[in-house]
Amino acid sequence: DKNYTYQGPDPKNASLAAIDLTTKVTLEQAANSNVTIKITSQGGKGSFLFDTEAGRMQSSNLKDTMVTAISTMGQSFDQVTETDTSMTLKK
Repeated sequence: DKNYTYQGPDPKNASLAAIDLTTKVTLEQAANSNVTIKITSQGGKGSFLFDTEAGRMQSSNLKDTMVTAISTMGQSFDQVTETDTSMTLKK
């Protein structure tokens, strides 16, 4: 799930609209799977700057972190996934 929230004009440049993002991941376990995966913690946040005059995205910064507990065949381990994504429009 992704939730975008308009924050108003960017304080540094009024022609840019600031938009925040929060994310949440859910998992559905397959009925016939012998692997159990549970999300033990997660966090996802980001921000976008939208150029209202040009009608396009100017930049974005996103960070997602998720920790999962995985069990199969009598063994268990945790997996940490971190993703950082940034984009800036170059003119």
